[in-house]
Amino acid sequence: MEHRIYAEALAQTNQAITGPIQSKSDELPMTTLVLDAYESNKAIFGRKYRKSHFDKHILGSLALLQHRGPLNYRDDISRRLIVATRHRLLYSNGNRFIEPAGLEAFSAVWDSATTAQPKGVAIEADTLAFKLSRLQQLLKINHQILTSHHSVDKYLIQSSADGDTRLQSILTSATSLAIECYRWRDALPPTWKSLPVLDCTLASSIKAAALYEKVMPTVYTNLSIANSLNRQRITELGVLALIHKITVASSAKGVKSKSPKDRDLPDIISARTQILVDEICASVPYLTVDINDKASIISPALPTPNKSVMCHWDTAEHRQQVAASGLYMMYSTLDKALGIVGDGGVLGGLGNVIREGQVDWIVRQSCRLRDILCIIKDTKKSSSF
Repeated sequence: MEHRIYAEALAQTNQAITGPIQSKSDELPMTTLVLDAYESNKAIFGRKYRKSHFDKHILGSLALLQHRGPLNYRDDISRRLIVATRHRLLYSNGNRFIEPAGLEAFSAVWDSATTAQPKGVAIEADTLAFKLSRLQQLLKINHQILTSHHSVDKYLIQSSADGDTRLQSILTSATSLAIECYRWRDALPPTWKSLPVLDCTLASSIKAAALYEKVMPTVYTNLSIANSLNRQRITELGVLALIHKITVASSAKGVKSKSPKDRDLPDIISARTQILVDEICASVPYLTVDINDKASIISPALPTPNKSVMCHWDTAEHRQQVAASGLYMMYSTLDKALGIVGDGGVLGGLGNVIREGQVDWIVRQSCRLRDILCIIKDTKKSSSF
């Protein structure tokens, strides 16, 4: 039945695109976002793993935004649609579905605002992730150019010099982006900041299943904020990985071999990586509470815009939210973290990035959540960074 409804919605959408009025309505890009969400969820939670084609829907949303022009900023609903489309586009790019042209096309749409662009903490976080995506694409393009020119001797010297210049430019931009990430975190409003809690505030079942003993667990105002902060941590880890990748590429020129010691991270990057990974691990109990546990849990005082108040968790409601989205939010974060600091990641395998045993703990948590969610793991999936 669900597939029939999906097929009908797809047919109606294709028909509406041809209409001069319907093609510029808010309902049409809203529908493409729903179709995109359906297709991606079907690919993730389907009984058998299959390649998702949801990138076609998000690219369709992008084409509609280009077609709508100034209408993208005519009212609050339209602005919310463009923000939602950018958010989904970033997700698609993180999974290697979107080509550089898609990112550049959206950048043109975003920059064409006739009024003030949408603002907000989460929107600013997406902006940082968008900048990272563009830098990753620039690095990929630079590598492709050098690879193609190396087969032609007369271009070798000039292309190498140009490549060095491009690498330095990308490195400068990546360093600036790392500073922007820090400033974003420093400027967070009180309700966005996490609070550490004592282990004794957690139910024994949570401690047994989801507590990383090297860090204090943290709580948040709500699951949405917890997930947004984890997404930003992944973005910042991606920036650090990009800086390391460029540095290694630059220093390796003219050097036949490099020992593992030569590939060590600078102390400042290594320390920041450890902090970010610790923060992700500390969020696991909050996002994956035992949904079968009936114990009443009271959080410490949570800050609000006006004052600090005692925030009593409605454990029933919290368990429902965790079951509905929290488990997958955490799984997705851990999966992306492993793509960066795990054995196959840019920062993985260096031996000095994060403390011993932490990657193994993250792997166990990822497997635990994958089993709960019945997700079929694509073993051929590449890192997001």
